Amino acid sequence: MYEICDSSGWFESWMLPSFVLDCDHLRVIVCNSAARELPAIADSGASFASYFEPEDSKRITAFLQSLGTAAEIQILTGCKLRSASSVFELTAQLVKGGITVSLRDMTREYELEEQLRQAEKVRSVGMLASGIAHDFNNLLTIISGYAQLLQVSPDLNTERDRSAVEQVLKASQRAADLTGQLLSFSRKRPLQPVVLNVARVVEQTMSMLRRLIGAHIDLRILQDPLAGSIRADVAHIQQIVINLVVNARDAMPDGGILIIETSNVKLGADAGALGLNPGPYVAISITDTGPGMDPETRLRAFEPFFTTKTEGQGTGLGLSTVASIAAQYQGAVELVTQAGQGAAFRVLFPRIDEVADEEEPSPAAETLPGNETILLAEDDATLRSMIKAALERHGYHVLAAGSAREALQAAELCAVPVDLLLTDLVMPGGNGTELAEQLRAGQPSVKVLFISGYEGADCSSAPYLQKPFSPPELAAKVREVLDARRAESQNATG
Repeated sequence: MYEICDSSGWFESWMLPSFVLDCDHLRVIVCNSAARELPAIADSGASFASYFEPEDSKRITAFLQSLGTAAEIQILTGCKLRSASSVFELTAQLVKGGITVSLRDMTREYELEEQLRQAEKVRSVGMLASGIAHDFNNLLTIISGYAQLLQVSPDLNTERDRSAVEQVLKASQRAADLTGQLLSFSRKRPLQPVVLNVARVVEQTMSMLRRLIGAHIDLRILQDPLAGSIRADVAHIQQIVINLVVNARDAMPDGGILIIETSNVKLGADAGALGLNPGPYVAISITDTGPGMDPETRLRAFEPFFTTKTEGQGTGLGLSTVASIAAQYQGAVELVTQAGQGAAFRVLFPRIDEVADEEEPSPAAETLPGNETILLAEDDATLRSMIKAALERHGYHVLAAGSAREALQAAELCAVPVDLLLTDLVMPGGNGTELAEQLRAGQPSVKVLFISGYEGADCSSAPYLQKPFSPPELAAKVREVLDARRAESQNATG
């Protein structure tokens, strides 16, 4: 018997699963009780490498055969047993008459490393999304803006031309939606949380949802009239519902049943598995009767850019965006699915005691024209020209500048006071906030409206309009800011 297996019993008392192998065939001579507790481990006679997955077996054999003649400890990581999901680190040493091998369970460490890699991937995508947002949103504003100006032009007099403009607008809207998904996923979209009744938000999206899914899918809505309120951005909740509905629709090309349900949920000890605290939540559940997911797909479902759809059919951002939005509101997404048994998504949000405002939003009124003087500061020349043309169509006098310095010079040379500063937040040679402060030093009553392609920009000091925007949206926001100025002046004099 090998010296390591002496009668003292110390080998048997080792806490780690341990083995003694013969040097010639690398077969197990003896193993301790900790090793025998592992699945599919034989006491003796088997090839040690055969305990492991095929891709690891050859690697382990080569590792053991390479042990030197000196009694040096060697380590091999990332080895997975055939009948277990655990990942082990092997520590091997050549001793007199044999080889000792011990296993250390590294599963938790590997899971943490994978979570770190995933977090780094999310951070990288977030940085990418934030980096491209400004330029891309500028381009979308130009494309959609000029298309809408062309749409109302009297020179557009053929059906073919009108159809071509409509297609441009549809494409630009799809591009804007994709950018919005990227930014929501990367948590770069500025939040406008309000108290919401989730059931009402779902109800308000019903007409859109029915158009999205088509007649071949049976849509069923189960609303709990006692479902509580949450605090969130209504656009984010609508995006969650739409993303999950589209995901379910695509899973049932031949038809099926799609159920949308809102309910109150009380989480207890099971909250920890979702990364949540115990307590009351409001749930949006979306269930389909599609093919479901196998374990591997289920594991990767929320991974950014992972998709099972054919090329050109999906971006792989739908579910990751849902999970990212839920996390922004201290919520989570739970997925229950099996191959052949459909999929059920449950999005949980912390429930609050406040009651959502019952008042329905009033329909948008037609934007009134104006005659005020607007100082426009925008470094993109094409976008600057589009904004200037759009505002001049509404009767405004527009001073256009490509930088903060040019804007201050234009204001100084203007014979009348500036009523509104419309400025990009980020420009070469000075940002919009600094420009507003400098202009207000000489004209304290001037109103300010910030625009930006960077979602999540700091714009707390003045009203804000996110790019891409349409000419009607711009005109409506400008009129709103100017009318607020007029109301303030009347209150001051009254």
